[in-house]
Amino acid sequence: MNKLIILLSVAGMLLVGCKDPGDLTITDPHNLVGSSSLSKTTCAPLIDNSNLTYTQSFSVAGVNNESLKFNTTFTQGSSFAAELKLKKGISAGNYVINFDAKNLMVDISAEYGSPASFSIPPTLNLTYNQIIVNSKEINIKDPQFYCAGSFIVPGGKVSLDHNNTVIMVSTAQINVGNYGFRPMDAKHYLKHIVLNGTNGTNLTYQYTYPDGTVMQAQLNALKGSFNGIHNFDIDFGLEKLSLNLTSTEITTEFSIPLELNLQFTNPKCSYQDLINKYDPQFYKITGAYDNYVVIDNNGVNFNGNYNQINVDKAKLKQCAVYGFDMDKLDYLYKYTSELTILNSKGGDISFTYTYPDGAVLFASLKIQKGSFTSMGKESVTFWIDFDRAKNIIEFSPSGSNFDIPIELDLTYDLSKSTNPISPLFNVNSGDVFFKCFDDGTPIPYKKINIDPKGKKIEVQGALIPHFSRYGWSTISERRNRMELD
Repeated sequence: MNKLIILLSVAGMLLVGCKDPGDLTITDPHNLVGSSSLSKTTCAPLIDNSNLTYTQSFSVAGVNNESLKFNTTFTQGSSFAAELKLKKGISAGNYVINFDAKNLMVDISAEYGSPASFSIPPTLNLTYNQIIVNSKEINIKDPQFYCAGSFIVPGGKVSLDHNNTVIMVSTAQINVGNYGFRPMDAKHYLKHIVLNGTNGTNLTYQYTYPDGTVMQAQLNALKGSFNGIHNFDIDFGLEKLSLNLTSTEITTEFSIPLELNLQFTNPKCSYQDLINKYDPQFYKITGAYDNYVVIDNNGVNFNGNYNQINVDKAKLKQCAVYGFDMDKLDYLYKYTSELTILNSKGGDISFTYTYPDGAVLFASLKIQKGSFTSMGKESVTFWIDFDRAKNIIEFSPSGSNFDIPIELDLTYDLSKSTNPISPLFNVNSGDVFFKCFDDGTPIPYKKINIDPKGKKIEVQGALIPHFSRYGWSTISERRNRMELD
């Protein structure tokens, strides 16, 4: 009898505790109150009126469609109301939910022994009332609901009242993790997106960053871009005016490239101080050292005041980082687009480029049939960076040795340059050799020419054994020089 009285007393304390001072209700559309198959709270909420937090443990059964409702008013006047909708079939387990009215966040964590995430994402409706919204932390013109402080939660519809004291999100698809209205990084606009590669998808975006920069974009997955419907993450970065497209489901090149129109505008900024205004390009940025590959497009343009830059119909062949070149501002750099050679056919490739100051770059490659046999690929794709500042040519990506070396002719001609710069070399051609800069190995060649004024240098018939960085260098001992008869 004493044991029964004690149990009843404890149960009474729990019921009272769940109502004071917070309020929690469970909606049971199947009238299963009291059933063991019902999702429910498992203890009284823990409320911290100083830090404006509300923490509640709950269990998920997953047998029926259910919803858990939470709300409370803190002693200083702020309040929140939330509804977590759970779908039938969701993974069962024990979890803890924490609402933070001061930082406008909500966090769900799994207790020991429970699944680390929900098999079916629940949806959340959440409102914070009588709060203070800092316009430097939340974009009041375009409020969003974020996962882990960065990615915008799919399905979430966010609204903010005209007094900036009530903020709410509805139908946000969440899971175990941290969510909130305040992005941790004000220089990124991130979203989860779904693209239908079979039938095509056209998405548009507009976002105003806290510094006033306006980003506008249109991403078009053409019909047949890839098979089926797939999930992607997209990140528009302000710092480098870039787009990072990622997916764990699509890891190969698209059958048909996606098309991107991208524009950044800031009346207080001059992009000509950040981007090569003489030859603006849009690039795929690869590798740890940011190699730049020109992306096919219909044009990269500034407006008349140089405070707006846009690219029209850039062809995105795969998930990667794309953007305008903001690291190498000097016009002495020139990058090619991707180049593809069939091993069974080989081919010749040539480039001529006139720099803004009148200097001329010329390069040609002779690639023999069977040069790439050992690579095990019929189709080999590469790209080239020309660094006039250091007189270097860089082939990417670096890789295995060729079965037959590629023959390179390369010329930098500054004879018509209007820019007074130092001569390329103040030495005789006999004191210069051509080498691989990555390992210092001398490269066989037919001939090196340098004009008497040092304004023109060329190498003829250099035999390139693999993709790497190559250029001219002086020698101290003539025996190190390797010439072909």
